[in-house]
This record gives sequence, structure tokens and C-alpha cells, in this order.
Amino acid sequence: MGETSMPRQPGSRLVDAFTELVAFTVSTMRSPGDAPDFETMRDSVEQLLVQAENLAKRQRFSAVDFDQARFAVCAFVDETILATSWDGRKRWLQAPLQKIYYNTINAGEEFFVRLQHLNRATIGTDDKDILLLSDPLPENAPRDHEGIMTNDRPAVLEVYALCLQLGFRGRYFNDRQRVRLNALRQQAIRNALPNAKWLSPEVDCDMVGKAPLAPEAYAVHTPTQPRKLPWARSHLVTLALFAVPVLTVGVLYLSYNIILDMSLDRFVNTVFM
Repeated sequence: MGETSMPRQPGSRLVDAFTELVAFTVSTMRSPGDAPDFETMRDSVEQLLVQAENLAKRQRFSAVDFDQARFAVCAFVDETILATSWDGRKRWLQAPLQKIYYNTINAGEEFFVRLQHLNRATIGTDDKDILLLSDPLPENAPRDHEGIMTNDRPAVLEVYALCLQLGFRGRYFNDRQRVRLNALRQQAIRNALPNAKWLSPEVDCDMVGKAPLAPEAYAVHTPTQPRKLPWARSHLVTLALFAVPVLTVGVLYLSYNIILDMSLDRFVNTVFM
């Protein structure tokens, strides 16, 4: 995806490019027994990734921004798939998206390394919250992203925040680490959407009804399928994810599932009818 000097369309958001892939993955893996076979799933995911790249390009996001955001989504999809009992899980484990696109099998660590650098670069290295939330990384942790560069860090951070909001855990798979994971998620949302005063300060990262994930899913991570989502609904999805009302998490979960069901119905009707 080449760079362009043309101005970006008003209201363009990088997260919108990945909405269909994320929605498809979450929806499909809710019932892994009904999910398609490995070849069909992989083809669908690849299609959605190409679609995401084309959409990001049309919206004038840079190649580096797309690449940084895609890493988070690949990690999320890998983790989501590998945490299920899906029949194609073992084959996915042999060739996860993170390995294909980024030549790594350690996205559970690298996700937070990248997030840490994006946070620091976005609001400055003197921010006390960031310093408190940033765990010292293990000696063998990947550090080749310390010079990470993006053209629109808040846009990339919004994608990371989306993955965290939907339950990505990575290196924080242990329930004892939930408090820190929730804090990191809230920090990412605040940095991505600094003017969103309506955000709830405290919401559990498992609010979407995600079952506890298997630790083995964190060394590698996996994704799922595509669908055409209207712009209005795309924004509604991310609004439902980030606008966490103080009322109840149940309202958010219900609204998100309704949106996913509508989106999948549209996808099925478009592709198979």
C-alpha cells in the first residue's frame, strides 16, 4: 500500500477498515462447532485483510499506520481462534496470521510492546499514568519496535483499544493480571479518543461475554472472516464498543450482538444469495 499526499476524507477512521474482520471473527467463534473448515476460514480472513487494506488506502491512511494496526488485529484474531475448540484450531496454530504477516509467534508480548511505544509517543514520555502502567518487559522481550513510527498514532491506538475492549489478553492471560490489563485498556482508549468524556472509567475486559482463554493460545494468535458493513453501522459498532455506559455492561453486550447478527445476515445474503 503506497503512501499518498492527498488529504484524508473527513470522518475517516482506521478502525473502520477492520470492523468486518473483527465482527466476523467474534461472531464465528461464538459457535466454533458451526464454523467453516480451515481452508474456508483462512480464505475468508485473507479476503477481509485485503479488503481492510484497500479501505484504509482509499481513506488515505499511510502504509505504516495500516501495518501497525493490522498487527493488533492479527494478534486478536489469532488469539480468538486459538482459544476455541474449533476443528481447524491446530492447523491455524501451525500458520497463525502473526507468523505469516510479521514473522513472529510472540504477538502476545509484542502487542503490548507496540502499545507501550504508541502510548508514549502519543502523549509524551513524562506521563505518569503511562509509566505506572508499563510493566518492565522481560529481558528476552522483543524491542525492535522502540523506534516505531506512525503518521496518525491516535488512529492506530483506536485499533489496539478495540482489540483490548473485545477481550484480547496476550501476555496478561492470567486472571490475577486482570486489573493491570483493564488499566492498560482504559489508557489506550483515553489516548485514542482523548475528547470522549462519556467513556466509562471502569469496565471489565470480559464484558463481551468472552470465556476464559486457554494459556496455550497466547504464544500464537488467530483471526476469522469478511463482510460488507455500511458506514453508519460501522461507526455504530465502534460506538457500542467504546461508549461504555455507566448503566450496565449487559446493555452493551446485547447491542453489540444485535449489530453483529445484522452484519452477518447482510454478509450471508450478499455472498451466498
